[in-house]
Formats: sequence, C-alpha cells, structure tokens
Amino acid sequence: MTEFHFFGPTARLHHVGLAVSSIELAKMNDLEVFEDPIQKVRVGFVNVSGTNLELIEPVSEQSPVHNSIKKGHKLVHLCFELDDLQAGIDLATSYQFKVLQEPTPAVAFQNRRIAWVYHPVWGLYELLERDKADETPSV
Repeated sequence: MTEFHFFGPTARLHHVGLAVSSIELAKMNDLEVFEDPIQKVRVGFVNVSGTNLELIEPVSEQSPVHNSIKKGHKLVHLCFELDDLQAGIDLATSYQFKVLQEPTPAVAFQNRRIAWVYHPVWGLYELLERDKADETPSV
C-alpha cells in the first residue's frame, strides 16, 4: 500500500465530520454541543467503535454545511491533527490542495487553530493544531 503524508509525518486522524440537520435528532444523551459563530455551526462529538465523529449542524443558510445537507451529503470532511499547522498547510499546497480558510481559533477545540484545505480529487480536510499540553516529552 502506498503511503502519502499530505499534511506531514505527525498528522493523525482526529475525527470524521458528518453533516446533520439537527444534533438533537441524533438522540445522543449527554452530548456536549459547541456553537461556533466563525464556522456558523453547532457541533458535538461522539465516539463510535473507536472513531471520533463530529456531528455538524448549520445554524443558518449561510453555514457552509447547509449546502451539504441540501445535496444529501453526510460526509463533510476528515480532520487531521498536526504538530505544526503552518508546515502542514505548506505541504498540502505542494500536493495541489487549495487553502479555503487560513488558521483561525475554533471554539470546539479550546481555541486551538484550524485551517481548511480542499483538493478536487481528495476532497475537504480540516487541519487541527495539536494541543501542546497533550505531547509527552521524549526520553
């Protein structure tokens, strides 16, 4: 199997983003929901059999997720967590990804920065800055 590092060798899958018309209709008890005014969405995270899923609900018709729901697209993006967000963006652009949104703080990730990149073949990706507090020092 060929291995690619579109976003760098430290990139790890963080979650899969799924569009939903209503988080409440997902019937997930005790789900913590965040409203992100920059992204114009409400999000909640669940773990399904070891995979983190982000349920993404648009808060208005101006939300980028609104059109995904209208078209019947549930899978919105894959999110990769990176040590160096800018290096990941630079590497992605070398693979012909286009930057849709420069790094900006995200409410759902304790204001860690995210960026959005898109490739016509590979689709939409969210890049998430790794929390430096989660890193364990190497010995």
